[in-house]
Amino acid sequence: MLPDFENIAYLKSGSSIQLQAFNILTHSKILYHLQPFRPVVTGTLPLDLFIPGKSDIDIIIESDRLQAMERRLLEEFAGRKKITTKLMMIGKRPTLVCRFIQQDFPIEIFCQPVPVKQQLAHRHMVVEYWLLAKHGPQFRQQIIDLKKNGMKTEAAFATALKLPGDPYDSLLDFEKDEGFRKFIL
Repeated sequence: MLPDFENIAYLKSGSSIQLQAFNILTHSKILYHLQPFRPVVTGTLPLDLFIPGKSDIDIIIESDRLQAMERRLLEEFAGRKKITTKLMMIGKRPTLVCRFIQQDFPIEIFCQPVPVKQQLAHRHMVVEYWLLAKHGPQFRQQIIDLKKNGMKTEAAFATALKLPGDPYDSLLDFEKDEGFRKFIL
């Protein structure tokens, strides 16, 4: 069964790193400040694939006013260590990325003018969650080992599954799988 990724309460009953991240996100009120923009924690943390020193806490949000959002994030998180922002195009979509450090955890806020559940980070995470549930603990360890050796998460999944082509695109092909569609219902 798929967790409610829109509510980070599931992190409280997870691994020690998930609990630590839950406490940081809760006490720093990062998600509270982002609430009007439907924040969702995505990536390695919800999947319990977080590698200290190599992973960050990814938060996706939605806004179509990226320059105003950039000013807001810089103001809201001004006291955070190493805060940076960058406006760019990702997947033919205008994107704002804001990075900073919160209690030694790198945070990355990723904003696009796309509903969060339709953003690629969310879609990849849901597919990866299903694949981890489907393939079991040895598969999870294989992904962790590949990530420890420097691979990005999507590339690690594609390598472990011997998927052809671009890992980001190949993973999304699983959204058509009957087993996946039943799993997410």
